[in-house]
Amino acid sequence: MNFKPSFNQRMSEAVQLHQKKQLADAEKLYLGILSDNPNHPDVLNLLGTACAQQGKMDQAINYMKMAIIFNSNNPEYYCNLGEALSRVNNLTESAENFKKALNLVPNFAMVHFNLANVLKKMDDIEGAIFHYQEAIKFNPNNSEFYYNLGNTYRDAGKFRSSIEVYEKALKINYNSANIHNNLAASLVEWDKTDEALHHYQEAIKLNPIFEDAYLNLSGLYNKQGHTEMAIKNLSKAQEINIHQGKNDKKDLYELTKNSIFPTIAKNNQEIDFFRERLSNIIENIDSKNLTYDELSKFECYPTSIMTYQGRNNKDIKEKYYELYKDKFQAYPKRPFNQVPHIGFVVTNGHEGVFLKCMSGIINNISKEKFKITIVCSQPNGQKILSNTIKSEQVNYLSIPADLNKAAQIVYDNKIDILHYWEIGTDSINYFLPYYNAANIQCTSWGWPDTSGIKNIDYYISCDAFETEQGNSHYTEKLVKFEHLPTYYYLPPIPNTIQTHEHFNLDKTANIYLCAQNLRKIHPDFDQIIFKILEKDPNAHILLIDDKQKNISDTLKKRLLAQNPQYQSRIIFMPRMEAVEYLSLVKISDVILDTTYYTGGANTNYDAFACGTPVVTLPDNFHRGRYTTGTYHKLGILDCIATDIDNYVDISFKIANDKLYREDLSKRILEKSNMLFEDINAVIELEDCFLSWIK
Repeated sequence: MNFKPSFNQRMSEAVQLHQKKQLADAEKLYLGILSDNPNHPDVLNLLGTACAQQGKMDQAINYMKMAIIFNSNNPEYYCNLGEALSRVNNLTESAENFKKALNLVPNFAMVHFNLANVLKKMDDIEGAIFHYQEAIKFNPNNSEFYYNLGNTYRDAGKFRSSIEVYEKALKINYNSANIHNNLAASLVEWDKTDEALHHYQEAIKLNPIFEDAYLNLSGLYNKQGHTEMAIKNLSKAQEINIHQGKNDKKDLYELTKNSIFPTIAKNNQEIDFFRERLSNIIENIDSKNLTYDELSKFECYPTSIMTYQGRNNKDIKEKYYELYKDKFQAYPKRPFNQVPHIGFVVTNGHEGVFLKCMSGIINNISKEKFKITIVCSQPNGQKILSNTIKSEQVNYLSIPADLNKAAQIVYDNKIDILHYWEIGTDSINYFLPYYNAANIQCTSWGWPDTSGIKNIDYYISCDAFETEQGNSHYTEKLVKFEHLPTYYYLPPIPNTIQTHEHFNLDKTANIYLCAQNLRKIHPDFDQIIFKILEKDPNAHILLIDDKQKNISDTLKKRLLAQNPQYQSRIIFMPRMEAVEYLSLVKISDVILDTTYYTGGANTNYDAFACGTPVVTLPDNFHRGRYTTGTYHKLGILDCIATDIDNYVDISFKIANDKLYREDLSKRILEKSNMLFEDINAVIELEDCFLSWIK
């Protein structure tokens, strides 16, 4: 007599096979059971999960939905269906099913977590953050919950919050290399580089073949100016990639390694060596091996260090463009709007300088002639910018770090002219122009160098910043305004000026202040420093420390290696807040402008508002002529040098001839109002925009 196993026996056998990962056998048994019990929800649900584990997603989803039809009160069914729908990228329906599960069991931590993951994929960042927090509330001992929440904060640019969450995750699971790595990445964004270094090293200690950790550590060392260590760790990451049998990023690694330049070059020979090496490697890379997402991750765009080197960068930047031009699908042109729509692009971390230099333009440009939109980074761009640009007629368009999504969002907003404040200072503002997300694209003096990207139609400059050869320096069509291209607000000079004693300066010394970014101090500028110190025994030359200690230390070593006798008279000042900095500018006898990349609006206008003379030596390129152009605007030419010796003589005279210095300062103050709040700059920009769309 044949004995047919009971339902429970057959289910027990099927579940055991399922648990042992014998999925095909389990599926077969579930189907047999289902033939006798076609409406049994548990069987349908388990059959669906077995199919999903085998990649049979259509069948899996069908069985799971049938299970819910016959039992709509089991949260597990909704959860399983939500996971299956997520796997086939049906995110909206997936989220709906997770929410239905939570309606049944609100304290189900894992469902909150899974829902958060789906919402993040849907770019619902606030929703994702809420449900990660709910998951943590109901299960505070799961490090993965904290880790994913930290990742979401970091992706959204909320680095302080991400740091706090990662640190909590490490208290639960200190041995997670991934948590250490991502915590370090957030610390870098917060300029806590020493702490970041520790956590990258911990990540590598826990996982010695952690390719991304070595890659990130290389980026940190490069940020700190440790060129050799940056290249060494990048080479280690490449070695791991090869040993894992991939070797799929050979060209990316070679391009990135050769894009790492010394932040503070030893001499001109070193500059030329690195430039020639980079130029050669670009020519020998096969663009077929490059993908847009990896280009962004590896930050494979022209290094900003080149802009400080006093050379023509057009040739190298054109080579980058030729390498990348086919990697991005450009959008088609379309009819112009009846009211021209102008978009001003400013990316994460650049909002402060944008506000100083462009808020006057944005505030005063005609809102009747144009629709104005500021394209900024999620999530903090609008919050930072709208504190200063308060006009309700200015729109904000926040874009994610994902280039494809960012470009689509910009294109969908039907912008006629896209004005980039900077191109080439981060991966977003470098690669976004390749998409042609607006009918016309332009850039200007925010980054005073050609982009090299032929998708950029115009470069806005002015007559005072360009030589007769200026057109040949750009891949863009050069537009030269009559007026300086900024509407700049008068800096708030403090009523009470700090004394020499406050800054620990000898009040009997002649104070020569060079307030520029230390990356601008070219090896050729060293001779100006030494000649001033030789000519003026009473000279003290002040430089301002970089955020990265090693960059300051490297420059100190370069200077003192040449003339150690001047050690006590070359003084590196600590970084300071604006009010204190303006006091230092005010009490300085003379400001020394750097060569090749001179001061722009901020340092010059601060000095002129204080009446402190700036000595400058103009170069052939726009970036070396801003101060000269400003002086021509004022009609004061005393401080424009013809060569290094003349630069030294002018500086010495200003510092040592009190009557001449006071007269010069008086003339600067009398005319400095010409620099501030110049409505002509706004009118010229308006006319320029209108001429492009006729």
